[in-house]
Amino acid sequence: MKKLVTVGPNNITGFRKHIEETVYCYDGPSKFIAVDSKGPEALKEIISEDPDLSIIGGRNWIRRNTRILDSIPGKKGLLVAGPLGQNEISVIEMDNFVYFMNLLNKKKIDYLFLGSEDFAKRINRDDVIYLPAPFKMDLGTYKKKEFLSSNIVSILNDKAVHKNILNGLGGLALSKKLDKLIINGTSEIHDSILDLFGLIDKVENVGILSKKELENKIKSSKLLIHLSYSEGLCYSALEAMYLGTPVLTTNAMPWFYHHLTQVDNPADHEEISSKIDNILSLNEYEYSALAYDCRVIAEKKIEENNEVVSKTLYKLLK
Repeated sequence: MKKLVTVGPNNITGFRKHIEETVYCYDGPSKFIAVDSKGPEALKEIISEDPDLSIIGGRNWIRRNTRILDSIPGKKGLLVAGPLGQNEISVIEMDNFVYFMNLLNKKKIDYLFLGSEDFAKRINRDDVIYLPAPFKMDLGTYKKKEFLSSNIVSILNDKAVHKNILNGLGGLALSKKLDKLIINGTSEIHDSILDLFGLIDKVENVGILSKKELENKIKSSKLLIHLSYSEGLCYSALEAMYLGTPVLTTNAMPWFYHHLTQVDNPADHEEISSKIDNILSLNEYEYSALAYDCRVIAEKKIEENNEVVSKTLYKLLK
């Protein structure tokens, strides 16, 4: 069988996960190569694998090292993960996208992979291919979510602008049920807002977490907050729901819809607070039912994305 190589950053972001876990959707020979330098040092390893198809993370590393594309054997493509709106907010990502489209037009790459189906449809080209975020189901068989006596709410994602952290804090400030807020890292701005909103004494700042630590924090939380303006998938929400922990989301993530957890206006603190307190007020039976619903929603999205990725890879590597 033909060989697949994916290349991405050596970090713990969803972007890396998207690229790395793509290899799990292909039964043929495959390898993920993590890049931990700003220069072209990874080229030697890529060449040594002699891939038939390389999928490389379309961000700053490959833009700095575009010249290595000519040296990579086989077909090659770059992956741009976010939808149009998210990339607009990020600014640099739209600049990179235009740059990568020029590479495609100049035949420096064979494909441009997009994580957003709508974005891919707007471009409507055979060499611009929808490749959603896959998920390796390695978190174990679902066990009934423990009903926690303490109302612990967590924000466990990066603090990019499109994540809408400050409005989430505004909603939490109005909550009458919150006992404790866990957050994985804050800036000076976040700390100021937490203080001004009267939340600072309820906060546990856990900083950067390992994969196992993250899983434990998810399990020990009654609710996660993820009120993004725009998302391609949102691994943070998917992983939490897969573990049975409800996640407050917006219609930027329609695949995670549940009437108890969706916020219609991501800037409405009253609505956010009402949704939070409604979930924190559920009895054990009601909460267990919601937790199970979240698991089912997550599994459905995982199966859908993995199937698309698998079919796409087999088509390109047949």
